[in-house]
Amino acid sequence: MARYNQASQSFDMESSPQPAETAMRTSVQTLCVAVLCLMASPVAGSRYRVDAIRDVIGERSNRVIATAINNSGQLTGSAVSEQGGIVYSFFWDGVNTAQLPDFQGGKSGTIARDLNDSGQITGETRSLAGRHAFLWDDGVLKDLTGSGHYDGEGINSSGDVVISSAIGEAYVWSSQTGLRSLPDLQPGGFTLGRAINDLGVVVGLSEAGGGGFSAVAWVGGSIRDLGRPANFTRSEANAINNLGDVVGESQTAVSGSIHRATLWANGDIVDLGELPGVQDYSLAYDINDDRQIVGYSVGEPLGSLGRRATLWDDGQLLDLNNLIDPNSGWLLYHADGINNRGEIIGFGRSPRGTDEGFLLTPVPEPSSLTLLAVFVGGIAMRLFCWRP
Repeated sequence: MARYNQASQSFDMESSPQPAETAMRTSVQTLCVAVLCLMASPVAGSRYRVDAIRDVIGERSNRVIATAINNSGQLTGSAVSEQGGIVYSFFWDGVNTAQLPDFQGGKSGTIARDLNDSGQITGETRSLAGRHAFLWDDGVLKDLTGSGHYDGEGINSSGDVVISSAIGEAYVWSSQTGLRSLPDLQPGGFTLGRAINDLGVVVGLSEAGGGGFSAVAWVGGSIRDLGRPANFTRSEANAINNLGDVVGESQTAVSGSIHRATLWANGDIVDLGELPGVQDYSLAYDINDDRQIVGYSVGEPLGSLGRRATLWDDGQLLDLNNLIDPNSGWLLYHADGINNRGEIIGFGRSPRGTDEGFLLTPVPEPSSLTLLAVFVGGIAMRLFCWRP
């Protein structure tokens, strides 16, 4: 805005900021305040911020458990009553929460298990005809299996769904081919599919010789035994990333058996180990495309049988409880999913004193915040020294 200068009886354009300059100054000031707030945050020394899933999606009455998170940070899972029953399953798109229906005219009969980056969800839902694997897409619930007892386990970016039956059969459903069965290691053996990546590779477990089970992958419809570490007699796969890395667990078949989180990558089988002092028990649930792995180890006897949510990152085995604000009031039992942004979902004891789902969001490193502050400060200096 031009301002009249009585001393010179002229309009002083230089001394009055222009609208664009004023807006830019305001934006820079706001950004500076935000950076300072981040640097002064009580969790500035923590690697993750922890939030209850119920607070993230705006649920006020029930505990909430997230079962999957996609690369946009969208969530699916279930709201659970104090008695442990499903109240409804949900899709949270980052702003709004949608409740999924079931085939009985209600909402409590649906369990959501996985979602892709398009917000499509799979899981299982009940009807009088049994338990159906479903695809939920843009508000519409589609039955993929008909009568019987089937569970939708995983979904990829193309909307292909891996399905398991209650009697130990694995399937893949796609919009192009419909429902097709996957072969077993042993004809007629018990087989489960667990996850599918964007290349269409499915992983799970299948009954092997001698009555044991082995982690398997299906590539192009053919089954492949992934094997197990030395001295272990059983393995199962839980997740696969888009690089073809697979995670799960291996175990011995003796009394007081040992369970170990396991990675299958580049032809190698890696025993991922466990946190110090644990009781020979760890398990890997998920892996992202940066090869970060999440799961749990059984450690000191604190809640939920001593389970400690665990992150395997760049060769390091980390207790996630040590990576959050120690004053948060949370005890993290297990980590169930991780996306390519490094956001983690899991289950633990909250400050409310209830066992429920959590979301871990990476906190910028202090060095990154310092660089950001220097950058913003440079912009501010240039702006306030500049004149049109």
